[in-house]
Amino acid sequence: MAVTRSVKPQSGFTLVELMVTLSVLAILAAVALPSFQDSIRLNRVSTENNELIAALNLARAEAIKTRSFAELCASADGTACGADWSLGWMVWSDINRNGALDAGTEVVRFERADPQVTAVANIAGIDAGTSAVRYNGRGQPVLPAGTVFPANVITLHPLTCATGAEHLRNILIARTGQIRTLRGVCS
Repeated sequence: MAVTRSVKPQSGFTLVELMVTLSVLAILAAVALPSFQDSIRLNRVSTENNELIAALNLARAEAIKTRSFAELCASADGTACGADWSLGWMVWSDINRNGALDAGTEVVRFERADPQVTAVANIAGIDAGTSAVRYNGRGQPVLPAGTVFPANVITLHPLTCATGAEHLRNILIARTGQIRTLRGVCS
């Protein structure tokens, strides 16, 4: 009796087919990666923008709730106000109304900033060493001396921002305390 073998056709990929497929995937990844990084940068700026607006609204609400002063200031560690918004910020309630972050104050919230986002505040009437937005008991932004607060801007953009990219965000704080965001292009 003779043994018969059935010959099955081989299935699979040849080395050439595999190399062509990998080459096409590598080219597609190289094209998509810069676009993906750009999306990540935009997402980081949008997140920081939303966090900062939430902190401004919290400070305003805290001032109205306590019928006293509340402040949002740049802070690196949540224990003292500073000038660099790129490190972080904190909201504190000035219950004893002395304008100082001391035993009579309560730190309501501290937020570390994203290190990949630059934040620059243009706030008039504030000491060179600090940068803050202060609200009175009616929810109006005021200067430390209690005078009316001029309209001010906090600008956010990624560390790497290509010229012409629409990744710039300007947070405008009106004299009434209302907040809005304007988009801009990097220069």
